[in-house]
Amino acid sequence: MLEKSTISHGKVKEQHLTRWIFWARQNGTTPEKFVVEVSNSTGAVLSIPSSFSFLSYTDHLDTFCKPLGIDWLVKALPYPILFAYALLLKPIIERKVTNPLALAHLIVSDELSVKVSPRMFYRKVLSQPFFDSWDKINVALLLLMVAQNSQATLERIEKLTL
Repeated sequence: MLEKSTISHGKVKEQHLTRWIFWARQNGTTPEKFVVEVSNSTGAVLSIPSSFSFLSYTDHLDTFCKPLGIDWLVKALPYPILFAYALLLKPIIERKVTNPLALAHLIVSDELSVKVSPRMFYRKVLSQPFFDSWDKINVALLLLMVAQNSQATLERIEKLTL
C-alpha cells in the first residue's frame, strides 16, 4: 500500500532575509527539499523553486501556504493547486497579489481586463469547480479574447459548465 507523503517546514530568519525550508518525505525515502527566500527589507522573493512536486495534495498546499501567510489561496479557490507554481506564487508571496480578485487580474492581464472585469472572471471561471485544469481556464481566456460581448460569453460558459 502506498503511504501518503508528509510535508514539514521550518523558518530561518536572518538579518536581510527569511528562508522557509519545506521538505517532503514519501515512503521513507530521502526527503525532497524546497527553499523559498524572501528579502526582509523589500518583501521580494529572492529564491523560489520552479516546481513544487510535493504539492500533490490539498493538505500539502495548506501546509505550504499557511507559514508563508498566503492561505487565502487555499480558502478562496476550488482547485488552489493550479496556482502553485513559481510564476504565480512569486507575486503572491511578495504580497503583490493578496486576494482572488488580484489573482484574477494577474491571469486576465491588463489588455484583456479592458474587455472582461477580473471580478467577473473570478466569479464565472476561477471560483467554479468545473475549471479544474489550466486547459479549461485557457479555453475560457481564448473565448473571451475573441468575444464581442464578454459578459454574454461568460454567461454562456457558465451555462455550459453547469
